[in-house]
Amino acid sequence: MGMYLEHPNITVKSIGQALEFLSVAFPSFRCRGEGAMFGDAALGRRLHFGNDETYDAFVATSTQKIEDRAVPAAKMLGFAVICEREDLISVQ
Repeated sequence: MGMYLEHPNITVKSIGQALEFLSVAFPSFRCRGEGAMFGDAALGRRLHFGNDETYDAFVATSTQKIEDRAVPAAKMLGFAVICEREDLISVQ
């Protein structure tokens, strides 16, 4: 069984400014997807930036709409678990 960090979920004040920096730091990364927060552009914007193996999920939100996501910070780390034994895999 293996495990790897699939993606962090990071709140930023400006996705554009974050991408300016990260495009230099990670030149092989690209935009893998983007859109409105929860389908509502008034709530903010989300963007996945990475390659075929991993990505960073960025969120920029309106401080008036989602208070807990207004402060720049890593909000979540998504780990992927690789299990080669079918007898250990159970979803209930």
